[in-house]
Amino acid sequence: MVIAPVLADGVVAAFARDGVACLRSVLDAGEVAVAVDAIDAVLATPGLLAQVASGPDDPGAFVEDFCRWHEIPQIEELARYSRVPALAAALMATPQVRFYHDHVLVKEGRTRQRTGGWLAPRPLAHAADVPAPAGTLVSRGKPGGAA
Repeated sequence: MVIAPVLADGVVAAFARDGVACLRSVLDAGEVAVAVDAIDAVLATPGLLAQVASGPDDPGAFVEDFCRWHEIPQIEELARYSRVPALAAALMATPQVRFYHDHVLVKEGRTRQRTGGWLAPRPLAHAADVPAPAGTLVSRGKPGGAA
């Protein structure tokens, strides 16, 4: 059973205003190990949607992959059974969140790839605008990140 998290004063308001929040120490040591295993599995066997920005001569990987939770149980474990769903609900001030899909982004420190504005925060899509595959759940949000 996951206990509902208590967020620092102003975090929910900042998330509603800015569409982004930094939450530290969300995962315990065991969950960090699960995340490492999940990332290792993604890197070892990229999925059909994987994109690799780093070249073979790049000293560090820059890889992203999507929708792997059906194949990599560690991703589902973190997305559904860790504190992450409760924290998402608290941030969005809602009693329920819906899991739409996973997105694993690995950018190793040694990579020569630069992100520039590529990773700039993007407004959240309103849940009504996001088609959900059967059996999955979608997080709610309004354009611009407002809850």
